[in-house]
Order: sequence, then structure tokens, then C-alpha cells
Amino acid sequence: MTDEEVKTEGIGWVYDADGARHEANGLFDHKTNMVLINPDNEGEIFTHSHELDHYMTKNHPEIAKELHAVMDSKMNEQARTAISDGQTTLDEFHADMLGEVMSDPEALRSFASDLETQRAGFGERFLRSVIEFCEKVMSFAKSNRHSPGAEAYFNDYKAVKAAAVKALQEMRRRNGTSTQEENTVGVQGGNRVERVAVSEINADPARFQFKSKANPQTGVDESNQIGGSWDPKTAGNLYVWEDRNGKKYVVNGHHRLQLAKQNGIEGVNAIVDRESEGVTAEQARRNGILINIRDEQGDVADYAEFVRREKLDEETAEKEGILARKKGRTGYQIGRYASDNLYQHFKDGTVSEGRAAVIADTARGDEA
Repeated sequence: MTDEEVKTEGIGWVYDADGARHEANGLFDHKTNMVLINPDNEGEIFTHSHELDHYMTKNHPEIAKELHAVMDSKMNEQARTAISDGQTTLDEFHADMLGEVMSDPEALRSFASDLETQRAGFGERFLRSVIEFCEKVMSFAKSNRHSPGAEAYFNDYKAVKAAAVKALQEMRRRNGTSTQEENTVGVQGGNRVERVAVSEINADPARFQFKSKANPQTGVDESNQIGGSWDPKTAGNLYVWEDRNGKKYVVNGHHRLQLAKQNGIEGVNAIVDRESEGVTAEQARRNGILINIRDEQGDVADYAEFVRREKLDEETAEKEGILARKKGRTGYQIGRYASDNLYQHFKDGTVSEGRAAVIADTARGDEA
């Protein structure tokens, strides 16, 4: 059935053009970009391959196109004959192949590897889209009623996500795009605001300060200090990380921490991520950098260094908000596309950031 031929009433039912009701395992709603799952479904996860295909086609068309090409290359003569004779369709063939991906971790890794071979970066992007799809379905399961028998069915999505996360980590290590600790997927963390004593918060700029011009002892950029008295209404929340020994470090808010100390403030509001709860120092550092980027803190060199270290592709940079402003776009172009030679000249100051960005974006790493 096409989008024009179906409508939904509740979850798990679809209606054809004649008004007849059909029970369905799931449905992808193009208008709302939602994956609607029958809450009474006790079938196999294989049956949701159509939903995954529709979701990817709408949200990640480039990946879907490359994935379909890989699938078509695997088509045997029997499948070609069945499609030619009208026994099945190409869409059904693609869905069947995706069904294997959803039910077999080895098939998932194989397809991702084939995609990466066909087009660099697309294996990683495919795995991220599978993780994204699983999270949508699991979010639906949490917020909607479903039968006890369907619990195992929804739990299958947790297994698919876990397999995709593992495959992504393995691929990033092979591609040389992994960070010191793999942290681009599934970074844990909280958002509950706590009251933290100023005396308990330490500074470790070498690990947690994003800005290269900051004081190596305090983490404060002397050229961009906050003056005046402490105002709790405008101070916002600091971002703090606590290690396994209970020692706390400021990750974002070095300037505000200094101002609080100067004004004799005893406590500040903070969001605290803890190593004991699964958040590593590296993950906290990355979270802090993204907070700075979204607040447009730091300079082009800081953005370029982050992009280069993380080896971010354009889709991820867009998602993280790096490309939203000119500073971020300039830093991305230099960090992502500059050759080692050009990047060193940029860091030395012998090539300006504007010229470095133009050269890098034009030559994409091939300049002399």
C-alpha cells in the first residue's frame, strides 16, 4: 500500500483505500517521521525491515541509495527471476535483506563493511542510522502500552542497537576514526541540576579546557574574563565531572568558577556526570567541548583541532551544531580537509584561517 492508500487509527491497524482494516506489525508514518509499532505484536523483529527501509530512505537517502546498491549486487538469479515474473518486488527484496541485518549481527557487520568499501564513511553512517532507528522504536515502547508477550520483541531492539554500537566501534578503530575512548555513540550523562560546594570543584585544564588560549593552571582565558559581582540568575549551570574517588572537576564554566571564588560564593548549580555512573573523563571532555561550541566559545583553531582529533564527518558535524555558524564552518573546513602541511602552517600562523579554509575546502587535502 502507498502512503495515499493508508491511514492509521491507533497503533497496529492500517486501512486500505476501501476502508478495510488490516492488522500490521508496524508502520512508518512519513508525515510525522514516527515508527508506529503494534503494541500487541509478538512476532519477530525481522518483520520490521520495511519500517527500517522507509525510515532510512526518508531520513538518510544517500545511505539508503548506497545500501540498496550493495543489496542489488548480492541478488542471485532466483531473486531476479522472481522479481521479473512479478512474484515479488524489489522493495520486498530490499526489506528481506534488511531483515537479515536486523536479526543477525554478522550480517549487520557485513553490510556495513561492504558499504564502507563502496563509499568511505558510509558504513559508519549506516550503523549510526540503525542505532537511531532502534532508539526511536525503544522510545515508542517506553511511552505506549504493549502486551507482556511483546516485551521480548521490544527487547530485540536493544540487542540490535548493541550489535550496531559494537560494529561501529570496531569499524572506527579499523578506519582510524575512533577517539581515545569510543564516545560518539551512547554517551551517558544526566541533566539533573545539583548544588555543589565551590570548594569541592577542581580545575584540570589539560583534560577539560577546550580553549587553547586559557591559563594552563586555572583554565581561564585572561583576555575574556567575567567581571563584576556574582549573579545566580545569570550564572547558569556549570558542567562538572566526578571521578571514582569522588573528586570533582569543572568541565564547562572555568570563568564562572573563578568569579564565584573571587566573590566568596559557597555553592553553585551544576550538572554533574560521574565516572561511577559510566561517564568517562574523555566523554565528559567531549560533552564540554560541544557545550562550548554551541555557545560559540573558543576560536577557529579550537574548532579545527576538535574536528581533526575526532575526525568528524559532515553529517556528524551538522548534527552537533558545529556548522551552524561561520566560526564552526571555518574550523570544520580546516580541521577536516587540510593536509598535514597546510594544517601546520595554519597552526604556526603563516597561513590565515580564512586562506587555510579556502585552500582546504577547495583542494580537500590535495594541495601542494
